[in-house]
Amino acid sequence: MAAFGWAEQLWLGAQAVPSPKFEINEAAVTHPGDVDVVIRDRVFHGGSSGQWSYTVTVEGRQQNVIESSLKARPELDDPRSWVTREPTPARRFGATLTRAKLQSKFANTLFSFRATRTTFRPYQFKPVLKLLQTGKARILIADEVGLGKTIEAGLIWTELEARREADRVLIVCPAGLVGKWKEEMDDRFEFDLVELDSKALQTFLEKHHQNRLPRRAAYICSIERLRSWEGIEELDDLPPEFDLIIVDEAHSMRNQDTKSYALGTRLADWADNLVFLTATPINLRQEDLLNLLELLAPGDYGDIRDLELRLEPNRVINAVAARLVDKGVNGLELCSQLDELPTKTLGAPLVERPEFALLKEVLAKGQLAPRDIVEAKRYLADLNTLSTVITRTKKVEVDDRKSKRTLDRHQIIWTQAESDFYEEYLQWCQDRATAMGRPLHFAMQMPLRLASACLPMARRAVLDPQGFGEIVDADADTTAVRLEPHAELVAVARHLPEGVDTKFDDLRNA
Repeated sequence: MAAFGWAEQLWLGAQAVPSPKFEINEAAVTHPGDVDVVIRDRVFHGGSSGQWSYTVTVEGRQQNVIESSLKARPELDDPRSWVTREPTPARRFGATLTRAKLQSKFANTLFSFRATRTTFRPYQFKPVLKLLQTGKARILIADEVGLGKTIEAGLIWTELEARREADRVLIVCPAGLVGKWKEEMDDRFEFDLVELDSKALQTFLEKHHQNRLPRRAAYICSIERLRSWEGIEELDDLPPEFDLIIVDEAHSMRNQDTKSYALGTRLADWADNLVFLTATPINLRQEDLLNLLELLAPGDYGDIRDLELRLEPNRVINAVAARLVDKGVNGLELCSQLDELPTKTLGAPLVERPEFALLKEVLAKGQLAPRDIVEAKRYLADLNTLSTVITRTKKVEVDDRKSKRTLDRHQIIWTQAESDFYEEYLQWCQDRATAMGRPLHFAMQMPLRLASACLPMARRAVLDPQGFGEIVDADADTTAVRLEPHAELVAVARHLPEGVDTKFDDLRNA
């Protein structure tokens, strides 16, 4: 048909065919009217007038218009034209805003808000807002225990799902938390997780090699199983692609000399969006924190000296933030405290940022209203030099409905078998911490917490470590893992009757 149309112009005296002004799929505007259209088709009509006509899409409908009724969409790169040109009709202005939103990622719209079956606290949306600000979620969520890091990770997943950017998801967590994650993701967000046990991992590997992995899938696997899986090296040459990977208890990946860290480097290559959860970032050495940041943002943090320089201004910022929760805090005093920032190596650039000026303006009021405190906290968080990769919320900042508790102290007297077991268990923990070259209560937080909370479970961890799962806070350290329970500990564990728990019995009878 196109050839036939051109053939009409081939006889003697035929008129020349002018080049069309618009290409197929090009955007244009009507004249007059300034209505946005998209060119879908075009045809040249001969005769005395000889002109092009176009099939265009206008507000979802197609219609035919002649070329003289269209004009190119104006390029408004010159700011002077924004002031001098005629005002744009409201209809065209609305269409422009809609187009801009459709072409972007709706950075000012939270799709995860009220999209689940859970009532959320406002602070739990901080990581999602960070996702919208940066365009990707490579973030360390470091909230204190009990503030809902699992929920915050679920909200990130929900946000990406609503934006059709979460077709493949993987959650990696300690073995003891697999069931909790599956239950919470199902109950709160209606996400169904498939557990990758040994058999499922082999099936995953085979389908990956055959390029038959499902387009949409959500998996969960324990850190312990995944890092020791023999097939993981086969994925190095052609890594699987995930839209989102969430790692719980991510501080286990802090040591570069461990299998857990090696797993972290692989996970960082598998996904654009990588979310780490940990409640203990302030307990980490700076070298450990740097290792975690390098997994999330490779190359962004240089060496340990670079990190130390970045942390210097944060000490001033954090000190001001801590004082904001004091009753009757005076904003002018905090302003004077902020004057320390320019004395830090990387503090001067922070002072030049617009957030700093806005913060000073808020604090200059002296007596701060609740709204002022909220704004000041937001500006301080934005000024934090690690704000692009770390979000942290403390209970003192948000727990405005604290339960009132009264202390009812009970003195528990263990049986001799329980006391003997605890003494040997404590010695085992001390030996492991010494082998790691770290203080006892830093290296062995989780094992000690386990024994203090439930002695029968600590006994089980000694007698059946593989069946129970690893419970070392620094379980990625191979030196500690190799140190098996000594003979005396195993003997007293066997001597302790199964199920004996004097503390629990006392609590139940209180």
